[in-house]
Amino acid sequence: MSISLHTDRLYLRPPELADSERITSLLEPIIIINLAVVPSNYRPQDAIDWIESCRKNLVNETAYNLLIDEPAAGIIGTVGVRQKAAHHSTLGYWIGAAYWGNGYATEAASALIARLVQTQPVNKISANHFLDSPASGRVLEKLGLRPAEIIMQSSLARGGDHPAMSYVWQPVDAKNSPTPANLM
Repeated sequence: MSISLHTDRLYLRPPELADSERITSLLEPIIIINLAVVPSNYRPQDAIDWIESCRKNLVNETAYNLLIDEPAAGIIGTVGVRQKAAHHSTLGYWIGAAYWGNGYATEAASALIARLVQTQPVNKISANHFLDSPASGRVLEKLGLRPAEIIMQSSLARGGDHPAMSYVWQPVDAKNSPTPANLM
């Protein structure tokens, strides 16, 4: 799978070590940390460790994590898919708070999922969001994922498990809802 993608407004690319400071600065606001599955005291070394794990996952083809780069602002967040089981991937993303409400998460995730569906056999894509983040649920629904069930999701920043809604997309959903591939 190609690891760099372009949309009308965004460039999605693998992270590089030089990006660690920007990633850390975007994750400093407590609201982002509480919505993402990262430690509450996210440091540049955490970003470096994450970038190195992204490289290993890319080589092993177990996950594709891309930075979301907006030409005027630079890096504004990340989007990724990780292989959970054969033909089943999980989706994750976060956007810096200053860039919320512009459709960037939907645009970036749509591009990545479309590429995944076009290049690999996919029977299921799943994602979760904490219940106190309804905007994340709206993004997932725009992508064609459907609510499945309330689960308990681990959060380092929140210090334990917290209620989250799980979402699922399967090819059969394409008949009744927008699919990631046709949102592009």
